[in-house]
Amino acid sequence: MATSADGNGHSNIRRAYQQCLEARHLWLSVRNRTADDVPKEAAHSNLHESVLSWFEALVPYIAERPGEVKQLWESAPLWPEERLITEIWVCARGHEHDRDSDDVDLDAGEPCPECDLPVEPQKREETDDEGRPLYEWACGLKRLSAWQNKTQTQTVDGGRWSASTKTVEVPQRLEPTVLMRAARYCDLAAEECGLLQESDRALPTGEL
Repeated sequence: MATSADGNGHSNIRRAYQQCLEARHLWLSVRNRTADDVPKEAAHSNLHESVLSWFEALVPYIAERPGEVKQLWESAPLWPEERLITEIWVCARGHEHDRDSDDVDLDAGEPCPECDLPVEPQKREETDDEGRPLYEWACGLKRLSAWQNKTQTQTVDGGRWSASTKTVEVPQRLEPTVLMRAARYCDLAAEECGLLQESDRALPTGEL
């Protein structure tokens, strides 16, 4: 497995990195515009393509790299997917017991350890100490591969003068905050691999 880039490899790395930086700066310049602003939509599209290109340029060098790079490849939190749910047993008095706990061995209808009322299974949506919802996260830079050329089939009107509909493939993009976060992780992975010259070191552009 190659661990450094030279010749054409270095040129491709440098180009992808610079284009990704430019896309990030462009997005930051338009992100506060209205949602239907054409320049904002174009900047989002450019950001998505540039971040994915930066990621793809790095894959040969980071996919099997050990240490910190492996942590980024497999575990870096990218975007929230689903609410964090805990399966619990609950009685009529509201006593809760985690169903996966080693301290409590219960089944539906069995008596609650605290009050002897029967318990029933429920699911509890977890929150942090301030009441904000917690989520299961998609983790690892490797998850970006699924977003290369990702589309979704949609049915749209045939046009102003047509009563028919047609099916089109609509590009799917990651949210800008996710893209900025992923780009910064890519920067860190590239730095760990020594793929960026000192003058090219990643600027603090992105959200972790």
